Amino acid sequence: AVAPYPPAALFQLAEEGFGAPFEQLAACLISIRTRDEQTLPIARRLFARARTPADVAALDVAELDGLLRPSTFHEAKAHQ
Repeated sequence: AVAPYPPAALFQLAEEGFGAPFEQLAACLISIRTRDEQTLPIARRLFARARTPADVAALDVAELDGLLRPSTFHEAKAHQ
């Protein structure tokens, strides 16, 4: 029944090699109140810059906010 639809964002990211628990958690947080069509490019952009908790912690809030900007509630997500 779901064959004609694209895979959900987190499944697609895992298939692309972003299957580490932290990457899946970060993508899940990005996806909150954000469509999959937006979640995928935002997560890819974030993971191109930072793929580990230490990498993300090294970003300042303004840079992280810029990476998350197209997502809903990006300011709160970047701050948290």
